[in-house]
Amino acid sequence: MKKSFLRSDKAILIIPSLALFIALIQWGIFLTTDLTEWKGGGFGMYTTLHPNTARTIWLEYDFNGFRVLQRPDELQKRIVEEKSFGERSSDVAAWFKNEMQKMRYFPYRSRLESFAKDFKAIANQSGQKISNICIKVGELKLNPKTDEYKYEIIKNECELVK
Repeated sequence: MKKSFLRSDKAILIIPSLALFIALIQWGIFLTTDLTEWKGGGFGMYTTLHPNTARTIWLEYDFNGFRVLQRPDELQKRIVEEKSFGERSSDVAAWFKNEMQKMRYFPYRSRLESFAKDFKAIANQSGQKISNICIKVGELKLNPKTDEYKYEIIKNECELVK
């Protein structure tokens, strides 16, 4: 008895061959036109950097006459080492770091304002004078056509709390 084509071993190759063919067409379009990887020119999720590695957040503020610029890990380490909040320092530091990580992915103005307000209130309760709070979220962008990286600020909010 003769097997039909759909039941033959060769039929298994149809879907992977079709996917490869479409991917090659998109890659060709991306390389030969002005389309970006997300706008019809390729598989975007495979050609751009993930926010875990590409996005950073910085907290900048005035503290005792100095301008301080810190990332979440640095802020957490400083709070714990200096015991800025007494016995609660490690808990407060972990909370600050967690909130900053959330803002890195979802930098909505309301979230930034809420964090700045809480940061200033908690610092002032412990006797530290914090002012001029700025939160900056930046992202590393890759230009696949030139293989160049560029750091771009995507959110820069200052004077969040008066």
